[in-house]
Amino acid sequence: MGLARTLAVRAATLVVLLFIVLFVISFALAGPASKILKDEIMMETKSIIMHLMLHGHYNSTQIQQLQTQIMTELENAYGLNKPPAIRTLYIMYNMIVFNWGGYSYFPSEYGNIGGGKVVDIILSRCLEQYFSIHLAYY
Repeated sequence: MGLARTLAVRAATLVVLLFIVLFVISFALAGPASKILKDEIMMETKSIIMHLMLHGHYNSTQIQQLQTQIMTELENAYGLNKPPAIRTLYIMYNMIVFNWGGYSYFPSEYGNIGGGKVVDIILSRCLEQYFSIHLAYY
């Protein structure tokens, strides 16, 4: 009974610490990092507007409307229109279910990994390492 209880306490402690670390990382990504993302959105919007001003026939009111529309669409796409608490919980959920985004280009010299998910790359490398280490002992 002593060993089982000790292992249960350590497992519970591990889970609690995992959620604390996930919360801290998620809060950092949802709070201060979102300011950096907003600056990036502003720069992207300005470059699009400059391109439209140079190559399009728009007046100043149309440019202002386009700028606000592009910024709101990008903020909605990145989830910056939600409060930081909701973004924190959303980031934690994505970390727990291994939804770490996607990729569009992966060099063929690293192997053929389909699916377009970052977690596929990580799991393929983990399995290769596991089998290379595991088979080395036999």
